[in-house]
Amino acid sequence: VRGMLLNTIASATDQIGFSERAIETQKLALADIERALGKDSAESIGALVNLGVIASHVSDFDLAERSYREALA
Repeated sequence: VRGMLLNTIASATDQIGFSERAIETQKLALADIERALGKDSAESIGALVNLGVIASHVSDFDLAERSYREALA
């Protein structure tokens, strides 16, 4: 539950323009979700994609690409 809440908070934080802060929150969300549901769960994959989206908003294309590639693996 905590991971999903953090995922939502990260998205909202990104949408209001605090993308740098949102990346850290999204990383926490991803870790919690993976720990609770496993790396192959739909929720984990969604959290990875969300991390990629947020990273692209701050032009961290290396992190965005790594996140997208891991989501596709």
